[in-house]
Amino acid sequence: MRLSETVALFVPLTSFIPLEATLKKTLLITGALLGTLLAFAAPVFAQGEANVAWVECVLDPTATQNRTNFCTSTAGSNIMVCSFVPPVNVPLYIGFNGVLDVQTSAGGGVLSPWWRFDLPAAGSCHGSRLSSDANFTAATGACTDFFLGGASGGGNYSTPSPTVLPPSARIKEIWAIPETGAGPILAGTQYYACKISISNGMNAGFTLPNCPGCLDKACIVLQNINVGQPAPAVDIPIVGGAQNFITWQGGTGGTICPQATPTHSSTWGSVKALYR
Repeated sequence: MRLSETVALFVPLTSFIPLEATLKKTLLITGALLGTLLAFAAPVFAQGEANVAWVECVLDPTATQNRTNFCTSTAGSNIMVCSFVPPVNVPLYIGFNGVLDVQTSAGGGVLSPWWRFDLPAAGSCHGSRLSSDANFTAATGACTDFFLGGASGGGNYSTPSPTVLPPSARIKEIWAIPETGAGPILAGTQYYACKISISNGMNAGFTLPNCPGCLDKACIVLQNINVGQPAPAVDIPIVGGAQNFITWQGGTGGTICPQATPTHSSTWGSVKALYR
């Protein structure tokens, strides 16, 4: 993430919080985990799976690839669930980081106000209406829950995406448990990663009619998930999956999300450095 990008951090049960203060809190929570620098291998294609679906894990019968919102109500939310299948057995899994790219159909190459989650709640119609967590204790159990509600971390939303043509945005997520809780995960098993929620609610002083963009079509691609282990064990990058993208209002056209290209993995150390 370039420091010149506009960034708004979102973490569970919060609205907009200044980046520096929030990340400092996140690093304190994750403790020893984020103090360990983990080196990523180069991306490996066609190994494992990184999947995303609306509502629930991709294996659940209620999960959908497209989300249609009539944009007539400010109640409720729209939940994206990220999951992964490791390509090999991982003896000491502690967490992951991942990247999603968003592209919409808005004209003029600029995201509509409804998609500007990177803005503060004060003065914007939908800013900070994005949140995330890695707590699946109330989920259906269609995928395997390794964290069992014990993960800490957070995410950020920045505009535009560095690899997708505007109007676009990038979502980054990092969730993990302390190294003392590291344990095995198995190849061929689908694990919950995190869920990202788009609220239908409006910020103070705004209504749906004066917050255009909900009806814009969009495509959201889970570019990669990097499976982490304590150093010196290398982390395992996963790129691609049976369903590595979802659409909003039918997507921006075609059967494959346009302008979605694999991203380069980075070390957890470099991610942590952005949060100092």
